[in-house]
Amino acid sequence: MMTTAFQKALKDVDKKQEYLAERNEIATRTKVIERLLGIVGWDVSSTEVDQEKPLPSSTTKDKYLDYALQICGQSKVFIEAKQWSVNLNQEHEDQLLRYVNASITETGGKEPLLGVLTNGCQWQLYLPPNSTHPDLRQFLSFDVIDDSSEMVQRRFTQFLSRQKLSTTKELKNTIRSAERLWKKVLQGEEVMAELTRKWNELVSSPNDQLKLLSSFTRQSKIKAEPEHLKRFQRSSGPLLNSIAAKPLKPVSFKLKGGATSPVKVKNWPDLKQKLCEELYKRSKGKFVKAVMSMNEWKDWFRKTDKKIPGYKPIAKSGISVKTHGSQAEIKRLFPELVTKCNYKEESLTIQYG
Repeated sequence: MMTTAFQKALKDVDKKQEYLAERNEIATRTKVIERLLGIVGWDVSSTEVDQEKPLPSSTTKDKYLDYALQICGQSKVFIEAKQWSVNLNQEHEDQLLRYVNASITETGGKEPLLGVLTNGCQWQLYLPPNSTHPDLRQFLSFDVIDDSSEMVQRRFTQFLSRQKLSTTKELKNTIRSAERLWKKVLQGEEVMAELTRKWNELVSSPNDQLKLLSSFTRQSKIKAEPEHLKRFQRSSGPLLNSIAAKPLKPVSFKLKGGATSPVKVKNWPDLKQKLCEELYKRSKGKFVKAVMSMNEWKDWFRKTDKKIPGYKPIAKSGISVKTHGSQAEIKRLFPELVTKCNYKEESLTIQYG
């Protein structure tokens, strides 16, 4: 059942949409985000809600996180806020990922447990990266205006309430629920990929398209002659075309001028590390000088022989590379990395699967 406070808050937000759309991020934070957090048990004036949390010194581009929800000094949830009128996009997600990765590196993977990106209206919830998925894992999204009030309150209570994050038992149940939702997201992506593949097989030739149209007309009880089907086929244009599949993950790469067999990889961070190993193997000292001179990426490479949380050593180079990073960031790194080692950008080819 809806609590009176939560119901009233959502109604007030609905009435203030135009006001919020014309105001800055501070208005979104005070009128929406902090009010809703307060209803689910957080005292926004206390140290448990760390506002403008300073980020570790290794993070050069971003300095402060909007909110860190903390229990006994440990961050459980990171929240990055945007103003009401901002459309949440990949750039904002990458920003939150940098915050999460910086914290994972500093704390040895202990915090945070969840990440949130919100403009007050849309709320996107994430699990942090893991060994098989280098990006934030979005397991849930909801809209405080368009979605039902009951559902919004249920999700807030389930994943963002202080009660659900304060005890070991409740915390385990919360993360378990998030992991289950994430698995459903993955299953959905797999179904979409399989549907795409099967559909593309079905319409891969004109004859297959005609068979599909013939079956459709029989089920629809349309009396169509073969010439009608061919005429429809010619005029349908994109209707019967193949569907573009979602970009796939990398499975191997080749660097021109070396071994002919591709180097197999599991994901983008694995590709980054193995490409570094390949470059070091071929150029030795030149690779070390190259990565140490890449100012934009200086927090991605550490010159050390010791193990550092969040980094992996590159062969025997004395250099360690960051284990995390978004797909967009890693792909942006590659051109500078290979050219710094005296290879042409087009020397690197990546195979997807």
